[in-house]
Amino acid sequence: MAMATATPAAQNEQQEKGGLDYVYLSGLGNSLSSEAVAGTLPRGQNSPLLCPLGLYAEQLSGTPFTAPRARNLRTWLYRIKPSVTHEPFHPRRPAHPRLIGDFDRITTDTVATPTQLRWRPADVPPHHPPLDFIDGLYTVCGAGSSFLRHGYAIHMYAANKSMDGCAFCNADGDFLIVPQKGKLLITTECGKLLVPPGEIVVIPQGFRFAVDLPDGPSRGYVSEIFGTHFQLPDLGPIGANGLASARDFLSPTAWFEQVHRPGYTIVQKYGGELFTATQDFSPFNVVAWHGNYVPYKYDLSKFCPFNTVLFDHADPSVNTVLTAPTDKPGVALLDFVIFPPRWLVAENTFRPPYYHRNCMSEFMGLIYGIYEAKADGFLPGGASLHSCMTPHGPDTKTYEATISRPDANEPSRLSGTLAFMFESALIPRAVTEPFTRSVSGDGVGDKRRALKDACLSFALFKLLKRRFCGLEVAEAGHQKARDFVVADLLAGDDYERAFRVVELELSFAHDFFCTKYPALFPTSAVLHVARFVSLLAFLKLFYDFTYTASYTAKFFKDISAVDIFSFNDFLFISMILGVEVMQQLSTGYSDWAVVHFVCDYVRRVDKNKKRHGGGFGFRQAVIKRLAARRARTSRHWQNKLGQYSLLYHSSAGNCLSWLTGRLLEPKVVTLPREVKVAVLRSFKESGGRLAVGRSLDSRLRWACDRLLPPSTQLQSDTHWKTRAHTHTVLVWHIATTMCDQLDAAAAADDDKNGADRLVAIRLSGYCAYLLAFVPEILPDHSYTATLVLDAAVQEAREHLVDATAMPDMCKKLRDLGESNGGVRDGILMDGARLGSQLMAASYDSRRRWKLLAEVWAELVLFLAPSDNADAHAESLARGGEFMTHIWALLTHAGILDPTEDNAGWLK
Repeated sequence: MAMATATPAAQNEQQEKGGLDYVYLSGLGNSLSSEAVAGTLPRGQNSPLLCPLGLYAEQLSGTPFTAPRARNLRTWLYRIKPSVTHEPFHPRRPAHPRLIGDFDRITTDTVATPTQLRWRPADVPPHHPPLDFIDGLYTVCGAGSSFLRHGYAIHMYAANKSMDGCAFCNADGDFLIVPQKGKLLITTECGKLLVPPGEIVVIPQGFRFAVDLPDGPSRGYVSEIFGTHFQLPDLGPIGANGLASARDFLSPTAWFEQVHRPGYTIVQKYGGELFTATQDFSPFNVVAWHGNYVPYKYDLSKFCPFNTVLFDHADPSVNTVLTAPTDKPGVALLDFVIFPPRWLVAENTFRPPYYHRNCMSEFMGLIYGIYEAKADGFLPGGASLHSCMTPHGPDTKTYEATISRPDANEPSRLSGTLAFMFESALIPRAVTEPFTRSVSGDGVGDKRRALKDACLSFALFKLLKRRFCGLEVAEAGHQKARDFVVADLLAGDDYERAFRVVELELSFAHDFFCTKYPALFPTSAVLHVARFVSLLAFLKLFYDFTYTASYTAKFFKDISAVDIFSFNDFLFISMILGVEVMQQLSTGYSDWAVVHFVCDYVRRVDKNKKRHGGGFGFRQAVIKRLAARRARTSRHWQNKLGQYSLLYHSSAGNCLSWLTGRLLEPKVVTLPREVKVAVLRSFKESGGRLAVGRSLDSRLRWACDRLLPPSTQLQSDTHWKTRAHTHTVLVWHIATTMCDQLDAAAAADDDKNGADRLVAIRLSGYCAYLLAFVPEILPDHSYTATLVLDAAVQEAREHLVDATAMPDMCKKLRDLGESNGGVRDGILMDGARLGSQLMAASYDSRRRWKLLAEVWAELVLFLAPSDNADAHAESLARGGEFMTHIWALLTHAGILDPTEDNAGWLK
């Protein structure tokens, strides 16, 4: 039996500092004990006549008294005041409309369907309406009944405020909570648990708990099981070790508060409904406890996965973390399965999850990254449901990419992703309200969204034209403009959708400047008729010409049709006709056609319904199909990022760079999804306030001081007050390059910092590329940017003349930065100093790359606002730039300048 003891003052002080200082007890299924005040646990018995310090003994049983000893669960709590001293329970008013605990009754609230379902990430309102964990909890699907003590329910939650003056108690079953965004600080009767994303927590039936949000808004997933409890799965032939280890499950140590709390509310979930009772004290008044029925948490990164090592794909059951068994051996009421980072080594094998139908029902969720079987559409915070015997498997993009890989037999590491699955033998019923907001397997939701997004993009293009035409943007600096982007366009975490809207908007802008599409979709009916008549006239002319040739050859025997109408003439006219027909067909398949058809449909639908009784389903279906296909079609945007390395192109060994004066063809890489998500998430989380380095401590703030809000600048520092933005970009670019070359721990810890490292490296190279090749779209004058970059290249060549390899150059820069101290005599030395500080022992690899990713995302946003709309128009003609997408997005947010128009938001 494990035991922990700490004084209340010392423990409270530790727990206020953060999760690293929380004290936990190790082991799942152990008999544990803990006391916040030494000597408060009774010795030798559970319920003495008088407990130490006058405490009350109270037993909390998780199983019947007569359950077999191996499965008997109970804990003794020693509290300041017994929990029975509360007012009577009453139904909560207003009632919670989105919680269900009985799926056996056939009602309109639930629906049974074999269709594959998918839910987008839930929106988390930043402030209004205020939602705590209870109000933000809603049921998605489930089976069985909490009244019959058999079944399960799957919920999701989206909360933006901590629980204040109330505690939650689930009398129906156990909660398994999977936070996806934002930490949870959960106070239970046994103590406190800090649970960040990547960890899970189990709150057993009957425990009272409160959820605080130390990081702000949070969302995630919750599974609830009725009539049983979670346990570790049997390992079978695996042996004694592997999967989830019992010692890695952590339970809290005793913590209590002794305060008078008049009107404190206990919210109890009972039969799927909520009841409330009031009392005048906090339920978290347990000074000591002992037993084997306690809340616990588990870090999913400690899971030891097993996989096939020769051929074929292992079944997903090999990744089971916890299981809630039924009476039938091998049949689970609910399994909790994860798909963690791991090595894939099977030869001649389709490595993503195979196509299959299953007698079990599978509910999938994604905590972070990209799920290996779904390249598109399945987003972190989203979910999917594949019911009993419903076919499912990888999407087409994943399948084709896998079978076409030339290195398909080479070992590869799956990293930067964490998905999970709730799997049950019971057939679920989906709740009606979330069901109506899901994306069903037939893609109807995608078609509707594609139509709306196409029209939204066209409307935004109309607004963006003002920038290209030099007109005033009236909404600049307005709060409503910012809210439109932050709260509406970037709602939820579907950042890919927001990027697609801007991409299509810029596609309209490209067509406006570079194609004839705008002229092919006039609003005047006369021009429509004129186009049609001109095409008929051309066809009539072609017919007359060929008919005349045939007629002449028929009546004049000595003249053949070939003499009148040569093959070249026929080929020439046929080509003209073919080009015209192809242009007409491509015009009808363009984004302009989609918007035109939709607008025409909306204008005419009411009149046509009255005239024809509403028989326009076919036309509507055609429009939806066209919009959905266009949404999957590649446009002129190449989805590429240019890359440039100052140190590489200034090295003595790079002769071509010396000879051409840096005018080399830039390196181009595919724009990673992680980069788009990082930049858009940074803008959303900042609330539309542009500044660089908010999270930096005082040691690093000098490196972007002039880009910080005025209240946080180092006013005594004059070095950076006169510097251009180009200086800041190059200093952080040099430091990022140093970290990339010198950080040996990053590769070993790639699962945790892989996404952050990718974001930092790609954005660093991209900003340097913009300075070298497209300085016109940056805030500094292009002459200034070029001059500063040339000076930095020359400085690097002078200081690094004896180093040719990149690692050697970076090591020398680190030595220069450490020896230079605080002296500033150039961009290279500032970059060396910053890189040395980042590589210092006080920054571990994970924290270093997280900081760099945040700074680069903020820096790209800060550099995007620009008055040079002509430069962005020219970039559209060349295939577009990622910076142009950000520039357009910030324009719609009313941000035309990162300092002046945004200053009001920083105060």
